[in-house]
Amino acid sequence: MHPVPFAALALLGARGACAFDMPLNNKGNTFVEFNVSLLVPPLPARPPSFSQLTFFLWPGLQPGFAQNNLNFEPLGNGVLQPVLTYGISCVPNVAQSTDPYGQWLVSGLYVNLDKKPTGEICNGGDVMSVTPNDTIHFRFSLQQSTVWVQTITSKQTGQTVSYSIDLGGQTQGRAELDVELYNTATQYFPVSWTDIALRVNQSNDAGFCFNAAFQKQTGYKNIKTGESCSGIRLGDDGATCFVDSCVFSANAQPPAGWAGAQNSFVATKTSRGNPERGIAGVPIILAFTISFAFLVS
Repeated sequence: MHPVPFAALALLGARGACAFDMPLNNKGNTFVEFNVSLLVPPLPARPPSFSQLTFFLWPGLQPGFAQNNLNFEPLGNGVLQPVLTYGISCVPNVAQSTDPYGQWLVSGLYVNLDKKPTGEICNGGDVMSVTPNDTIHFRFSLQQSTVWVQTITSKQTGQTVSYSIDLGGQTQGRAELDVELYNTATQYFPVSWTDIALRVNQSNDAGFCFNAAFQKQTGYKNIKTGESCSGIRLGDDGATCFVDSCVFSANAQPPAGWAGAQNSFVATKTSRGNPERGIAGVPIILAFTISFAFLVS
């Protein structure tokens, strides 16, 4: 057992690469549903004694550009983010005796460091342990106009955990996928997201579904070497965006003797795209450097 109490230390040195960053452009537009699956990576190497590290792998929704949001205040810029976690964190509902480096843990969360109106928030639902090579499915859904429900399901076991929070009608105008690293953590394994589908309440939003013309016009860049997304296509309703896969490539060497090296995997799913829209299997590289200070209380 590691001699550091779980959720007892501040996390320093955050590094994050958001390889999927979709801010909406129309005022008042909001995501209403977000589905994505994640292949659970190999278990990272345990840190040396008296040191710490943390991996956060998460899809997220947040208000986005404040000028386009409705009901931005009083909550400010919080993040709806079901998180796959390895290491020290603020994740609630984890037993104090839990070894933070013994397994991957996943749960629905709402994190808000704007300190308004109630101070820093790190709230969440029940937690479940998942194993490498399992596929976990994340679903965000807006219900009754104000309540966000996050549901996480393990394909391997069928177990489900969920978390609901009422955000008072605050619109969520930004969707993202993130690999967030703290302290000595480095990404020495690929992270593979698949079967991504997002739905908004207003069609014809230039910021939706990575509109190439809008990005060229505004100069908004979300491209980073090492992360690639393929099979991006807009649904016929103009309000649904599909993405076959987004893969974050490993960008560091694994620690010597890492047990996961022999079991590490590379995403093999091949996107056929949508021939009718002329993007069959063409990879699109998308990323935006971002880091959220995911701190413990």
